[in-house]
Amino acid sequence: MELQDLLLSILVSGGVAAAILAFTRRSVNARMLAYYDEKVARFEGQMRKETQAGLAKIREQLREDADLRLAMTHAQMDRTSHRDEDLRRLRRATFPTVVEFTYRLRDSARAIASMGYSDDTSVDAFDAKFDAFKEMLQDTQFGVEQAGQFDPAHGFNNALVAFSLALSEGRRGADLNGLYAQIDLAHVALIRGLTERARACRS
Repeated sequence: MELQDLLLSILVSGGVAAAILAFTRRSVNARMLAYYDEKVARFEGQMRKETQAGLAKIREQLREDADLRLAMTHAQMDRTSHRDEDLRRLRRATFPTVVEFTYRLRDSARAIASMGYSDDTSVDAFDAKFDAFKEMLQDTQFGVEQAGQFDPAHGFNNALVAFSLALSEGRRGADLNGLYAQIDLAHVALIRGLTERARACRS
């Protein structure tokens, strides 16, 4: 074989080998790319599933939290409504008793003051009514306080205490009239407040 033929043969063989090598590289590269593309696609699919599952779980949790808050709000509103109704009932039951006692005491004090003096019978009658009033005020304190009438009720009570003390000291005339005037003023304030609250309870 001549040298020229040998060189030609080597060149052809080298070209074929290069072509085969290039083809093999492209084939391997294509397979590798396909493999990693598939792997990435699987990973992305798995991530999407996990993300969707996580979002679904979060949405469900948010719904449950919202339902719980709504239920708690409704329960609080029911409790508030029941409490307000209980207070209205308490006031309706309390006010007539308080009013009745205040009128009796005011009238008893007025009768004594109009005489200008006190005898044992009138003092005993006043003290008995006053003791009953103090006991009633203790029993109805919560309802009176909730009606915002604590200060007027105790203002009336303090005026009665001063009048009772004057009777025990045997004071007469102008002293009794002045103390009765304080009772009357405190009584007017208390009755006005109770009347306004009673109207509010009915509306």
